Formats: sequence, C-alpha cells, structure tokens
Amino acid sequence: MASRAKAGDSGPGNGHGQPDGQGSSSFTRSAPAAPSGAASSAAAEITPVATESTVIATGISSTVDVASSTATANSPTYTTIQNSTCVTAPEVTEGPYYVNNEYLRQDISEGQDGVPLVLDIGVIDVTTCQPLDQALVEIWHCNVSTFISIRITITFLRGGWATNSEGMVEFKSVYPGYYTGRTVHIHTMVQTNYSVATNGSIISHAGSLHHIGQLFFEDTLNEKIVTQGVYANTTQSRTYNTEDNILDSENADGYNAMASTELLGESETDGILAYITIGVDPTFVGSITSTNYVTADLEESSTSTAATSTTTA
Repeated sequence: MASRAKAGDSGPGNGHGQPDGQGSSSFTRSAPAAPSGAASSAAAEITPVATESTVIATGISSTVDVASSTATANSPTYTTIQNSTCVTAPEVTEGPYYVNNEYLRQDISEGQDGVPLVLDIGVIDVTTCQPLDQALVEIWHCNVSTFISIRITITFLRGGWATNSEGMVEFKSVYPGYYTGRTVHIHTMVQTNYSVATNGSIISHAGSLHHIGQLFFEDTLNEKIVTQGVYANTTQSRTYNTEDNILDSENADGYNAMASTELLGESETDGILAYITIGVDPTFVGSITSTNYVTADLEESSTSTAATSTTTA
C-alpha cells in the first residue's frame, strides 16, 4: 500500500478516500446505525429507530440525520489503538458550548465549509491499560467562522458515537477554526453506561461521565490551513498553541494532547486524517455543567434504550 503524505506529527494508518478541496465539506451524509458491541458484549447493543417516536430531539427534520437500525456504521481508519501509553488524560474545562442531548452520529460536518477532517479516537482504560469498548465519545468544535452551534435549530459540528471492541471510534467533520483567546481545538467527552432515545439522540445525563477534555493540533499544521481559503475570512485574533493555557493544562502529567495527523490528499487543504488516544479512569465520575439543551424532555423519556458498557465504573 502506498504511503500517505504526512501532516505535522505522523501516525500509521490505512487507506482512506480523498475528500475534495476546501469548499463545503465533501463527505456524504448517510443515516448512521447505533454502535453495537462485539459478540462478547451483546448487552451493549442499542437499536434506536427512526422519527416515528414521539420524543423530539432536534430541530433538524431530515431523516438522514436520525439513527437507523438498518444503516451501517463507518469503521475507523485506524483499526486499533495506535498509542497504547497508559496515561490518564487530564480533565479541563467543559466550556460554555456543550449541548445536551445531541445526535448519536459519526458525521457531524453538516455541509460546513472547511478542510475535511477524519478524526479517529482510541479510548484506553488506564486501570487495565486495555481498550475501553462501548464508551460514548462526544466531540464539538467551532467552524471556520469561529461559530459554535448551541441553538436548537443549528446542530453542526457536534455529536457522539461509541467505541468498538478495540476502543476505536471515527468522526467526520471539518478542520476547526479558532477564536480570540483560544487556539485551534476540539472538545471531547467520554461516558459509559449511556442511553439513547428512540429517535437516535443521546440522553446526556443518563450515563457515567469519565472524562471532559480537549485535543489540539500542531501549529505548523494550523498555519497551513487557517491562514488561507475560507478560514482567512475570520475577524478573530489568532491565538497560538504557546498562548493557550488550556492546552498547557491538557498537555500535562505525561499526557500528549496533540493529535497525530496525515494528509488525505496531495496537500493539507485536501483533507486531514487525525488520531489521538484518550486515557480515561472509569472509576472517576464527573458531571456535565452545561444548561444548553437540544430538548430537555429526553431526560425523562421512557423510550430510551440503555447501552451498558462491559467495564465496571
């Protein structure tokens, strides 16, 4: 197999299709299936159905955005955890932009402009140094205009999906922009024992929260992306990695908060494949502070389906 060009820190990976250009994200949306556990953890399987449920979870009406029990989930490009260093990722601020009860989905791009980003995350249980399967990983980040969706009718660039039996999960998005005071970053959250409503939305407070963090990219790569194309239209002041104190807090205690990256095409603007390992302690239980909701009614829904991790919290 031909080797892929490198972008910043490199990491081994399998072949992946090349998204085009820097206009609207070129990923094709499809209705995601709820993640299923391996044969040894069949109890963790969830089977949310389509929009006939009376639970209303989001302002998006298109059925392609709703989890379907018949669709096929996208397998991670990296089939196993690439960095097995058994180090707990430090906890950092949740920030003001987390939204409760978002979609269970892998493709969060929603046609946003920007460089296509494929993000693979490996989750490792630091109490056993083994992959943590059926851990719900949520991510959210700003777009090229530094806007973060927190309103009911705007849901781009946020969502969650569960790790497979190898502790791996993959998301499709666009490379984040930046805003004054913060460097380029992506927020992360990891839960176990999570629940999903019948229309395919995460019930945020139903699970056991084990990690809130952020991941970052090398400034050499940021420089090649955010200084051109649609990213250059921002009115925000650029903040570099060395100026971001949250990066300092996350990139501490032996943990590396920088994602390794590879090119998906001939140049950075053709797309980026990124990877990071998140080490979590399932005996630690935190809490979500955000009061932003897609629909708060899901907290009391009796139509949810629990997805129970095989790991004891």
